[in-house]
Amino acid sequence: MLPYLKSLLPRLQQYSKSLDQTSVFIDKPWVMIDENKDYHSYTFHKDGRLIMSLNGIVQIGKWEYLIGSESLLIDRVKDTVLLNQVFIQDGLMLLKKDGMADAFFTLINKKVIPDLDCEKYLTNLFVKKKNLSPFRDSKQKIYYHSMVFNYTNPFPVLGDEIFDEKLESIKDGTIFTNDKTINVVNGKVGSFHFIGKYQTKENLQITILQSANDRISNFDIVLGEDGDTINGCLSFDPVIPNWVRQIEVRNGAIVKVKRNRKDLVFALIALAFVIIIISIFVISTSH
Repeated sequence: MLPYLKSLLPRLQQYSKSLDQTSVFIDKPWVMIDENKDYHSYTFHKDGRLIMSLNGIVQIGKWEYLIGSESLLIDRVKDTVLLNQVFIQDGLMLLKKDGMADAFFTLINKKVIPDLDCEKYLTNLFVKKKNLSPFRDSKQKIYYHSMVFNYTNPFPVLGDEIFDEKLESIKDGTIFTNDKTINVVNGKVGSFHFIGKYQTKENLQITILQSANDRISNFDIVLGEDGDTINGCLSFDPVIPNWVRQIEVRNGAIVKVKRNRKDLVFALIALAFVIIIISIFVISTSH
């Protein structure tokens, strides 16, 4: 079995059905792919018959569910095998030959999984059961986030669990998207930074990891063109969001923000004027 599936299966066990629910596998079109890549068709009948077909040649064997051991005893005419339950779902039965740790016996329901891709099936099952939604980083690598706190936004929110493309939980780290950084702590989104790209008065291209999308604040992180943190005073002309005209950076973090007060005052006056006009219009139309 692929290492990926071995890693995923323990996290799917809680969603497994049981062989004692015989309706899960009786009268279903199962396919078993052997070590020679031959496709064997299996149909379990309620009366205990097992119809097996390979290249149109049919044999009739027997099957029996062993109560208490969660196992199937299968008589395939040429041999009899005891198969222990590993994972059972409508589209897939993963069984293991008794006494053999890595001898898996995989039956795929070709009606549920027409392409017989059990890896994709289990991936989709995990995504569905965990209520995950995919998103991509700036390099188009796929990640998944839980939607425990957010059922409509396709982008992660604080507290969401984060998984990589192999559905392994990401314990700690930073994920860069086109406009945000996601800081993962203990497997969950701990904080966000919005990515702002600016040019200083001296034509230096910088990136500011902002705590808010529409403003520059103290403690925001400043990165140079090479991605390293920088130090010093940086000026902007024209101003950048929230009328910032200069920032002071120490050890890569903003410690002081200077704003263009004239622009700020002008904007506040303009806003007040708009509010007054709207108020006059509302009052006039109410009489």
